Amino acid sequence: MELPKTYGELMVGHRDGWQIETVYYLELENAYMGSLPAIIKGTERVIIALDQTLVGRVQNYLPSRRSRISSSIFMVNRELGIGYPTWNDGEPQRLFSRDEFDAIIVHDPWPFRWAQRTVENTRRFARMLEPHEPRKETLSFAEEALFPRVETYPRGICKQP
Repeated sequence: MELPKTYGELMVGHRDGWQIETVYYLELENAYMGSLPAIIKGTERVIIALDQTLVGRVQNYLPSRRSRISSSIFMVNRELGIGYPTWNDGEPQRLFSRDEFDAIIVHDPWPFRWAQRTVENTRRFARMLEPHEPRKETLSFAEEALFPRVETYPRGICKQP
């Protein structure tokens, strides 16, 4: 089954298995005209879930910052694990699941991070659905001098070198 590229296309076509639901995500509190959401480290995939408790658990694996759990209305297909934001002719986004969370935290004690730039309401179709190769996060010499490395552990415990 080929997915529609936008919410508008979905509404024109076949809608069996799709329903309106509330989804939850974490975002930093900021004064920008966009969101700074929690993402999976090494990707730009935003953590969007149907389970508010799961989103709260993700928060335990993020650097401690002023943040909030926000919600939005999506057209969701639970079987496919895909949702479309219902505003701005939104593009499909993969939903984050408990199984995915359990698998990720086994391999990395800090599998999530905050987005470094604001995220627009719509995303490129292919980037959201295809798996991403993790990027290596490297710092320049000047950044190393300004921001010394700090080892962090779940629940906000920090250890300076």
